[in-house]
Amino acid sequence: MGAAVLISSGIARIVIAVVGFAYPGYQSFKALRRTDVLAQQEWLRYWMVLSLLALVSLVTDLFRNKIPFYNMLKLAAVVVMVLPNTRLYRKVFNAVEPQLTRYEADIDNSISRAADLTQKQMNATQSRATDLFNQSKAAAAKQAQVVKDKAAATQARKTS
Repeated sequence: MGAAVLISSGIARIVIAVVGFAYPGYQSFKALRRTDVLAQQEWLRYWMVLSLLALVSLVTDLFRNKIPFYNMLKLAAVVVMVLPNTRLYRKVFNAVEPQLTRYEADIDNSISRAADLTQKQMNATQSRATDLFNQSKAAAAKQAQVVKDKAAATQARKTS
């Protein structure tokens, strides 16, 4: 039973990659090439919903060993999202869109604050790294001078 579950889990992951990513990715490519705005919007909706599913998966993956046939359920969810006759992503998008619209300004502000904090932290880290590098460089130069002075003193004693 264990080997069969592992095999089906592995196969499920491959099918999820093909059905959930490769096929929609190719269809998105075709929509972009055709400059078909309606198709582009549809595929953007799909990718938005898929990104939400990926976020949900961060939590549900923690319980994968406790949920029977977890990968198969995940596969079924992805297939139902993509199938032309179901396209569940539309329903999910229509349910999520009003909430995103409602909180859009708050989300944008949070992203902006996070980006500012990240930039400040990166600048501080870069400054600290530069300081440490310069200190190390000065210490190495000082140590090299000490070694050079000792070598010169040793040479001077030998010649006298």
